[in-house]
Amino acid sequence: MNRRVVAGLVLALGLAAPGAAQASSALRVKDGRAQRIDDRLLPPRSRTALPAIPRATHSPAVLSRRAQRPLARAAALTPSERTGYTSALTDARRTRDGLAGAPRTELSGVIATAELGRAKNDCW
Repeated sequence: MNRRVVAGLVLALGLAAPGAAQASSALRVKDGRAQRIDDRLLPPRSRTALPAIPRATHSPAVLSRRAQRPLARAAALTPSERTGYTSALTDARRTRDGLAGAPRTELSGVIATAELGRAKNDCW
């Protein structure tokens, strides 16, 4: 048999067979409805699957409680710490009023962020 014909057959079988065998499922949304389809152009699930989560991993609720702990500590400022933060914010406002252009805009953003955190957390 001709080498080119054999090479063509091997190539055709190699391209056709794995594509159907390794299709991955995907969701197609059409007219507001989702439908599960097999997409032969996607890599197989074994190459895209997420790793297993260990059992000792904490739930999102536990992680969110841990994330709130620093806020609780920040809310427990002593009166002298609160006075220090308030005077620093007052100094920053005074400095901002003497600036112009980009530096004034940047410092205004910092002050706004500090004020937002102060109002949101009521920590000082």
